[in-house]
Amino acid sequence: MVELTAYGHKFELDEKTDIKYTKQISDIFELASISSSYTNSFSIPKTPNNTMIMEQLGIVGDTSQVPYSKVPSNLSNYGYTIFNNGWLSVKDTTDRYNISCMDGVVDFFKMIENKTMGIDLNLSNFNHEKNIATVIASFDNEYYKYIFADYNGKNEGIFEDEEGINIDYQVPDFNIGKLFELVMNTFGQAYDPVNIEDINDLYITYPKNPADVVIESLAASFYLHPFLTGVDSIGGGYYTAAPSQRSWTTSVINEGSLVDNWKYVIEEDGAYRVQVSTEMYAYYESSLGPFSFNPMNIDVLLNGVPIISFMSDPYALVSGEISLYLSQGDIIEYSFKVSPYEFGFAQRLREIHHNGSNLAVYKTNQGNVNLSEAFKDYQIKDFIKEVFIRMGVIPVINSLTKVMRFVPIDELLDTGSAVDWTDKYVRRIKESYVQGSYAQKNIFRHKYNDELDISQNGYLNISNQNLEAEKDLYQSKIYAPELVSYIFPGGVLTKKYKIWERETKEDAEGNLSIDYKGLNGRFYIVKYKLSPVGSYRMVSEVVGASELVEQYPYADSTGTTFDQIVPEKYSAYLGVLNNFRAHEIELALSIDDVIGLDLTRPYYIKQEGMYYILNRIMFNEGKTLVGEFIRINKVLN
Repeated sequence: MVELTAYGHKFELDEKTDIKYTKQISDIFELASISSSYTNSFSIPKTPNNTMIMEQLGIVGDTSQVPYSKVPSNLSNYGYTIFNNGWLSVKDTTDRYNISCMDGVVDFFKMIENKTMGIDLNLSNFNHEKNIATVIASFDNEYYKYIFADYNGKNEGIFEDEEGINIDYQVPDFNIGKLFELVMNTFGQAYDPVNIEDINDLYITYPKNPADVVIESLAASFYLHPFLTGVDSIGGGYYTAAPSQRSWTTSVINEGSLVDNWKYVIEEDGAYRVQVSTEMYAYYESSLGPFSFNPMNIDVLLNGVPIISFMSDPYALVSGEISLYLSQGDIIEYSFKVSPYEFGFAQRLREIHHNGSNLAVYKTNQGNVNLSEAFKDYQIKDFIKEVFIRMGVIPVINSLTKVMRFVPIDELLDTGSAVDWTDKYVRRIKESYVQGSYAQKNIFRHKYNDELDISQNGYLNISNQNLEAEKDLYQSKIYAPELVSYIFPGGVLTKKYKIWERETKEDAEGNLSIDYKGLNGRFYIVKYKLSPVGSYRMVSEVVGASELVEQYPYADSTGTTFDQIVPEKYSAYLGVLNNFRAHEIELALSIDDVIGLDLTRPYYIKQEGMYYILNRIMFNEGKTLVGEFIRINKVLN
């Protein structure tokens, strides 16, 4: 007797409800698709009880959401559970409800349908502000790392005449294992990580230039009002502003503090831009000739050391600026001075004319790495499918515990664990030789920066001239790296993962320069290795800073492209697809046999002298069962 429940309520079925159901895990004929067990469409009467469960569906004026919702259901036969917490789907309503049920991984894939990585996941552990400190700290971060590679940017940088790796053109890479874990936890899907542990070694690149928009915020600004200072002849040295003049007239301080209303103290580590402008001059008179207006020495000091220096202009406003990385407690100070002897012994400094000075300190964000924005259009189902394809596994959910596990394709073909169904065999009904879902050349295809490039695709080649020439078995959203290589300090070699586009420009004088434009949507997958231990300089030309590190991670493409993955993970499939035989076999199975069916193991039938993959089995109460078996080409004597 068949029983069907939904929301904990039992449906009223016809005395004889004919339900056929098909058990399968993943269809060998649709390798890149996700399959599940399912029933045929069947109808149930619109009794008051059934209408209540369906929330009055099909009744005049109803507002039922059942056809658009996940309806958890259980299907059993004579007390044996067929589907546990499956998915009931309503096809249409006439004078009866026409429904079907699905089980297996469909529950999970229905939950993630139309969901995206950027919108439906909390990616806060991956988001960060890019600066030299976070780049170096990422080397030990479990969620993301700056894995150094040639992203087609400016790989070398210079700071204070020291050359190093330019972090301004490096992008973060995010741990795929952590992203996978986040997806599963977000949607409440328990899983056993066995057979997919290698995803923890894979990283997906941030798909664009993090500094497409460099954001600045005002940390503090200061203004010194005009003044005129009379100065008599002074003996030697420099004239420096008197203490009464070293006091800002007005100030705006959003972060940080002032000491003695003059020295600005940095509140937190970070990238900054310091800007100064002034109009100031020294008035000299001479007993030998006319008076003169002369420039003054203008400095901005960092902890007493000049970082901006220029001469003022007696007739115009002059400014200077610098970008650099500052630490908490650093002190910024404005200084102006003049030498009374700079223009000869006969001259005499009489006055300092100051027409106003401004000092501003900006906090510079080198780029917010916002994974939510970058991944907003990346479908979760595409990400999950990419993981399964790369790992060469089939997802299987235990119908009782609902724990997902991952079965390697090799395991499906391991005849050492075969189930003997010799005593279940009735007869062979049909043998097929051509499967339309495959071609002679079956392609696992990457995206490429060069549309004509196919160099790192993977291929399954089947020796069957009756098949079409070729077919895309899987189209990835991941780009393949370019084959050109770049050598970083330490002699480490990486391929090119293009995130920037280079454009050569020529100015009016014929001088050439290179502009770097960030590209969007460039997802790459990398592994990483560590450079040899040494002394490596990380340089940021944007903020004017550098740090030394002993080691850094660099991109390794080994095992990340389909030309390497397919031979390793899928070549065993050729033992099925070449000399292909699909057998429909009639079986004498009890419902106990069907309920306990393990589709992850091969089956042996002595009468055929063969091992098989059991692709699917069709059950209809009161009738013999028919299984679709794919022959494993290992003939026994």
